[in-house]
Amino acid sequence: MRKGDNTQKVFFELIRSGLWRKANDNLDYGHDVDWNAVYQLAEEQSVVGLVAAELEWVKENDSQFKVPKTVALPFVGKTLQIELRNKAMNEFVAGLIEGLRREGVHALLVKGQGVAQCYEKPLWRSSGDIDLVLSIDNYEKAKTLLVPMASDVKGEGVGSKHLGMTIDG
Repeated sequence: MRKGDNTQKVFFELIRSGLWRKANDNLDYGHDVDWNAVYQLAEEQSVVGLVAAELEWVKENDSQFKVPKTVALPFVGKTLQIELRNKAMNEFVAGLIEGLRREGVHALLVKGQGVAQCYEKPLWRSSGDIDLVLSIDNYEKAKTLLVPMASDVKGEGVGSKHLGMTIDG
């Protein structure tokens, strides 16, 4: 097997295991793995935290497991950044939902930050945007409250009642 083939195999197995905590008995993590390429793939696919969680679990449960420190440290550093960003995002979401409720607007958090709670380590999931589902009345009320706070507002999908905006970065 070529080095690149094993590297991709390890990358996908780390993702599968990180998602579903499945045993890795058939995978040899130590031989012919380009760990820098694994890190690069994880970064490109926004799954650094997910892969890091699995690397941490395997390290604690497999005495044969060896990832070079030169690769482990970037995973640790990036994961800490993701964790801090998620903590800030979660605080923002809590404040946003609370502020909307005070104004009589009821919204449901979906996708991203909500789904992250299903992960083994929710704070290690790469965050992106916040997606809310609202009734038509709540959508209109939320729009009047949030648009003035936004530094950027994308074009509205009138038929789908979709509006993208940037608030507090």
